[in-house]
Amino acid sequence: MWKTIVSLLAAASVVNAGSPFVDLGYSKYEGVRENGVLKWLGMRYADKPTGNNRFAAPQDPPKSEEVIKADKFGAICPPQTPDDYTAQGKTDRFRVDEDCLYISVFAPENPRSTRLPVMFFIQGGSFKSNSNSNWNPENLVKDGEIIVVLFNYRVGPTGFAHSDEIKRKGALNAGILDIKKALEWTKDHIAAFGGDSDQIVLNGISAGGTASALLMVVYRDTKRPPFAGAIIESGGWVTMRNMKQGEEQYECLLNATKCTDNIDTLACLRSKPEPELRTSGCWFDPGIDDQMFPKPLLDMFSDGAFAKVPTIMGFCNNEGTKYVAPQDTDTAEQAHTYLKKQDGALTRGSLDILDDLYINRPAPYYSKSGRKWRQTADAIGDIGTNCIVYELQNSIVKNAVAPPRGSSSGDLSPPTWNYRYAVTDEDDENAGYGTWHIVEQYALWGPNNTDNGAPPSYLPKGANEGIAPVIRKYWLSFVKQLDPNKERDAGSPEWKTWSGAEDGQRQRLVFITGKTKMERMSQRRSLSCRATREMSVALGHPREGSQTTDLDGKLARDAKGASDSMDY
Repeated sequence: MWKTIVSLLAAASVVNAGSPFVDLGYSKYEGVRENGVLKWLGMRYADKPTGNNRFAAPQDPPKSEEVIKADKFGAICPPQTPDDYTAQGKTDRFRVDEDCLYISVFAPENPRSTRLPVMFFIQGGSFKSNSNSNWNPENLVKDGEIIVVLFNYRVGPTGFAHSDEIKRKGALNAGILDIKKALEWTKDHIAAFGGDSDQIVLNGISAGGTASALLMVVYRDTKRPPFAGAIIESGGWVTMRNMKQGEEQYECLLNATKCTDNIDTLACLRSKPEPELRTSGCWFDPGIDDQMFPKPLLDMFSDGAFAKVPTIMGFCNNEGTKYVAPQDTDTAEQAHTYLKKQDGALTRGSLDILDDLYINRPAPYYSKSGRKWRQTADAIGDIGTNCIVYELQNSIVKNAVAPPRGSSSGDLSPPTWNYRYAVTDEDDENAGYGTWHIVEQYALWGPNNTDNGAPPSYLPKGANEGIAPVIRKYWLSFVKQLDPNKERDAGSPEWKTWSGAEDGQRQRLVFITGKTKMERMSQRRSLSCRATREMSVALGHPREGSQTTDLDGKLARDAKGASDSMDY
């Protein structure tokens, strides 16, 4: 039902499935064959974002008459901070350069169809880094008979600096405009690679997951958005500043680059060597721009202002452990310091509520960690990710469109499925990390196809080797059918949609090796999300002036006495 009907406008590109040569009109590319996969690496989807194109919307790529060899990835975009791991030169998987707006396409070498479904992968990195670049999608391409698209987008100051000067002489949210440009490039050209331009499915992780939700907002008024569905993994938390708050960070950048006294501050920033823009003291994220994003993400979803397409959303069981909460957090006071750093408007009463719900709850102690680390990690993992996913999907359900009276076709609104990834690795459990942020990628892509950091249990003959076909086939089924169930792995349970009463009844799939099953979000966790909602809101849009973040004490008390059962 939700698969898009044949496009009214045929793509200008010529379908040439199985051939390494493609003519995109502006350039001709020759791909390479490897391991049963055709690869076109490092194609330009936009012009160099340098010089006057810095802080500007992405421009069309230059035209070329020559056939360009597409056998190497292009450079990834520079990070926000000078100490980011992508800038350390410690891997040959990528290199960093401001000339970075490149896209890569992977397709089966001998496809059975000339209209293959497309997975449009949006990498993460907190909008500060291209952290998940140049992964190898061979398993997905061959197992699913799909096409996978990878690309880079601007992050940090060049992608998300937010000021009136940039609004007048450049473009706000240039990084989102890059993603939009890459998506529309895919819509226009994917037929040349054997892809179905009507079956493009977003798949974003972490900030890439958030970017997928933001794209749903961007295309809120479009009856036929350039994507048919979206998979949002561990995404949701994005700090969206308004113009006044953005100006504060812009001033921070001017001070860091010694451009403060220039009459034309943007010209000064454009004249600087790119590494001089990297700073650890200023922060840049997608901002409220009164055009694409007139409100923060949660508000837009609550208003129903998003593209109505099928979605999968979910999170890992211990989102806050490995990359977020300080591992040396030993006391409630240290936990408060960290939480106040995330939301400086938390009141004393709100901190007391967080103590009751999280910080003072019993948790395992790990010898190399502080005694309040896991509790603090649970708090930020819930409030910054899990509860935001809960909020987004509740908004989808709330804004459901009822079928016409007398119709027997069922709900006309697109379905949404939720998951909790709870696969355990012995070493990670012993260290206290649990099932950490985006660890499911090692199962989905294959343990040696991302950053080579897979837990040992995901490697061949490891205890979690068997989870790979389970999660991969749900995902591939969604990319191909907009339903994770139709081509799921034999023996895997039917994945029910996110439905039921709000507190303690919403259905979701829990991934556990050998024990994947349906469960319900517990009443306690649901009430905790509702009780702490105002902090989730503040993480998405910082408070101003004398505004405070006041958590709901009554709901928090209800949560403390509520059932923690997730039995289905």
